[in-house]
Amino acid sequence: MLVIEDDRDTRENLAALIEAVPGCVCSGTAHSRAAGERAILAGNHDLVLIDLQLGDGSGLDLIRLTRARTRSRTLVVTVFADRVSVVAAVEAGVDGYLLKDSSPEELQRAISDVLTGSAPISPAVAAHLLRRVRETASGDAAGEPTTSQLTGREVDVLTRLARGYTYREVARQCGISHNTVAFHVKQIYDKLHANSRSEAVYRAINDGLISVG
Repeated sequence: MLVIEDDRDTRENLAALIEAVPGCVCSGTAHSRAAGERAILAGNHDLVLIDLQLGDGSGLDLIRLTRARTRSRTLVVTVFADRVSVVAAVEAGVDGYLLKDSSPEELQRAISDVLTGSAPISPAVAAHLLRRVRETASGDAAGEPTTSQLTGREVDVLTRLARGYTYREVARQCGISHNTVAFHVKQIYDKLHANSRSEAVYRAINDGLISVG
C-alpha cells in the first residue's frame, strides 16, 4: 500500500497503521504530488492513501491517475470535509473518504473495508453530499422520472453502505449473506452506471433514490 501525504508525522502514522492491519504492508510513501505520481506508476499497490492537498498540487489528479492507469483502489484521508472537496473526490473516482480526525481503529477498519470492496465514508462526508442535494433540489426538473430505479432491497443496502456500514454489517442487519450484499451492489453499479461505491452513493443521493439523513 502506498501513502501520499506531505506532512511527515501524518505520513509515518498512516504507514504504521497500515503495518498494524493483519496481512497489510506499506509498500511506499510519497511526500508530494510529483513523487506520488512516480510511485503510483512504478509500483503495484493494492491501495493508495491520498491527501487532497499536497505541497505541489492536488491529490485529485492522483486519484484520476490511479483510476486510469492502475487497478489500485484509492482512499482519501484528509482534513477537508467541505462539499466541494467531497464531491470532487467522488467524481474523480475515489473508493473511500475518511477524515484525519478519525480514530486509528476507524482508519484501520476503512483500509480493510476498501480492500474487500466496501466504501467507507465519514458521516460528515455523507452529510455534505446530502446537503448538496437538498440545496440544489429546487433547480431539478419537477416530476422528471429517474433513469435508474433501484429495488427496495437495493435502496436499503446502498443506504446502509452510505452510512458507513461494511458489507458484513449490512449482511447481518438485513439478514442476508455477504455474497448477497455483493450481488446487490453489482446490480446497483449497473443501474447507476457507477464504477465505485462512493460514486454510487453520490449518484443515488443526487437522484433522490436514497437519503442518509
